[in-house]
Amino acid sequence: MTPFQFEKAVTQPLVLPGLVKNNCEAAVLRLDLVHPIIAGNKWYKLRFYLQEALDLQKNRIITFGGAWSNHLLATAAACRQLGLRSAALVRGEKPENLSATLQQAASLGMELHFVSRQQYKEKIVPETIRTNSDYVINEGGAGEPGVRGAGTILDSIDKQHYTHIICAAGTGTTLAGLINAA
Repeated sequence: MTPFQFEKAVTQPLVLPGLVKNNCEAAVLRLDLVHPIIAGNKWYKLRFYLQEALDLQKNRIITFGGAWSNHLLATAAACRQLGLRSAALVRGEKPENLSATLQQAASLGMELHFVSRQQYKEKIVPETIRTNSDYVINEGGAGEPGVRGAGTILDSIDKQHYTHIICAAGTGTTLAGLINAA
């Protein structure tokens, strides 16, 4: 896969009065600093999906998301970098004005296809836009490749130094990957 320019994820001490008082240490893994667009957990959840798409010689990624989906934006940026086309099934009717996130995804070449909430819920790519050269990634990178990729987040830290992981969850993919890798 074409190399991306990612910064090394760093841990930043979290100093809060309650932690200090109870002699506890905590740190935040700053995944928001690894890339200006493909930041946070996004690259980790996408990496094995994208590698499989390339291995299968697919030339367009189709994925799902809402109007403010960072997953869509990260997918558009990663596809642009890899020379893949990208398309999104966007939940809901097309608004008069696109969100800043969708504007940026479109500027990176992502085709935006707005579908009803019911169609979106079914997660079926309409035959009118799907071809044999497409590779479909679940919303938010959910699924086994996303879980496997999320597990590689822990490669950024000294696992022996930490006893607990606290993780916000959307699809649960990142949390599942972290649990598997811990």
